[in-house]
Amino acid sequence: MNDYEIANVYKQFSPSIFRYMIYLVQHKQVAEDLTQEVFIRFVRTGDVHRTPIEIQA
Repeated sequence: MNDYEIANVYKQFSPSIFRYMIYLVQHKQVAEDLTQEVFIRFVRTGDVHRTPIEIQA
């Protein structure tokens, strides 16, 4: 994936990940931080080599 595709994955999935984090921690700032951490780990672990369709499956 290139930077544009990574941004699109973030745009597509971050709202639902954020809602889930809010549900878990009940604190907006912590949920925002955790959502960002999910995507940092996504990029660092090499999942960026999968296509958006593979990620969604």
